Amino acid sequence: MLRKILVALDGSDQSFVALENALDIAVGCRVAEMEVMTVVPTYAVIGVPPMNVDKAEKYAQDTVAKAVKVAKERVPGILVKTKVVDGHPAQMIVQEARDGKYDLIVVGRGGHGGVPKNELGSVSRRVVEQATIPVLVIK
Repeated sequence: MLRKILVALDGSDQSFVALENALDIAVGCRVAEMEVMTVVPTYAVIGVPPMNVDKAEKYAQDTVAKAVKVAKERVPGILVKTKVVDGHPAQMIVQEARDGKYDLIVVGRGGHGGVPKNELGSVSRRVVEQATIPVLVIK
């Protein structure tokens, strides 16, 4: 039985397709809680002028705000938590899902990385390899 879903978003169209699928699952399984998470990649934080870091943080905040709006419109009453962290995306997603906090991770197959249609993105691939809970990769 699913109780909590972690949806990892990078702001790409593909990640919002993953969110839509996670919301469908939430409705079908009567999931009451979802967390939408965005990771500001470490490479956007280290060695980049502060203005770019600020833009990356704002983009991440805008992404989770949009996700909450979409979720509340599609599934009224669902509790949607948000989290924006800095780090390596796959590592931070897997770390967030540890300790039984979630029953399922939902990610898009490829986001901003320009992944060919038939391949998993590097983040989704690493999450699948490293997660200790089920991972649903949406293409």
